[in-house]
Amino acid sequence: MPAQIFDDNPAYSQVAPEVVYATTPVASAGPAEIEGLKRLAEASPRARARLCAHPSADAAQQEMLIVMRGTSYVAPHRHFDKSETLTVLEGA
Repeated sequence: MPAQIFDDNPAYSQVAPEVVYATTPVASAGPAEIEGLKRLAEASPRARARLCAHPSADAAQQEMLIVMRGTSYVAPHRHFDKSETLTVLEGA
């Protein structure tokens, strides 16, 4: 099932199968956007999708809402030149 909330909506730009950018100065995500991300994650081989609130990949500060299915894996890693915070909102 496609994530239709992101299709033909000027508030979003889907730049890759699992990456959506907000195009408005202030990004917001409600139940419809979260459900859309869940649908994109279901269709993704990596079992994840993200909504980026920052304007581009080279932005100094990056804020994202990331949906990860239970089968998604993030290898342990660390960043020496930036900080990263992950907050679980749903699931375990």
